[in-house]
Parts: sequence; structure tokens; C-alpha cells
Amino acid sequence: MLKERLKTARKKKHITQVECAVLADLRFARYSDYERGLKEPTQEIISRLERVLEVEPGWLTSTN
Repeated sequence: MLKERLKTARKKKHITQVECAVLADLRFARYSDYERGLKEPTQEIISRLERVLEVEPGWLTSTN
């Protein structure tokens, strides 16, 4: 679910994976792994991504 929500929120903001990674202070490869579901981010990184993507806290990891 996280990978789909990351992609949805990123596209809604009209930013690339590279831009999202830079804004969240992540390496592109790491961000790409999250969006492809290959790795799980820590809670700290999830919080950074929520701020960058301007989504409600908890939305990225919510199952609703």
C-alpha cells in the first residue's frame, strides 16, 4: 500500500522521483526502492515524505 500511496501523492504534486528524493533528503535509489516496494522506510523517513508530499500524518501507511 505504501508504494502506491507514495506514487499517487508524488504525481499529485507533479514532481519526479528525483525531486521527491532531494526534497526529502534521500538518495534517489533509496526513494525508488520505497516506491517500488523493495524496501520499507523508517518512521522518520515516512514523516519527512509526508511533509514533502503534503499529506496527512499517517496517510502513507494507512490501510483505508
